[in-house]
Amino acid sequence: MKEGTLRDIYNLYKKYTDDVVRVSDDAGKVADKVGDILRDGSHFDDAGKLKPNVRCQAGEHNYSYQTDELGRISEAYEDNLQLKLHDGRLRHKENTPDKLHDNHAGHIFGDLFGASPESDNLLSQAKDVNLEEYRRLEREWMNAL
Repeated sequence: MKEGTLRDIYNLYKKYTDDVVRVSDDAGKVADKVGDILRDGSHFDDAGKLKPNVRCQAGEHNYSYQTDELGRISEAYEDNLQLKLHDGRLRHKENTPDKLHDNHAGHIFGDLFGASPESDNLLSQAKDVNLEEYRRLEREWMNAL
């Protein structure tokens, strides 16, 4: 083994270990703020807007979401994407945060996956991105199922 190699490995290990600890600490702080995962609709305030710093599950298959300190969706995730159980298409909310006049209310997880039609699954999205690129991605997901 070359001299310095062990030291280089240790320095890299130390650098990335510190990063992991820092990220874990930051994640821990967020987790402390958001508390339990809400599944009963209580992630909306009285005006129907998403509450800040909450984790929730919504839709037919309980897809998971997290909001930031302003009540915007900051994460959406699912390990077991599934096709919808209902027939037809659910009507969804059209007013999404920061929506421009030519934007769509784009689903994070599409209706075809049984996702929520509420603002807990919708983002303002450029029309062409929603109808072309994101739709293409959804079709890839659907075909993979």
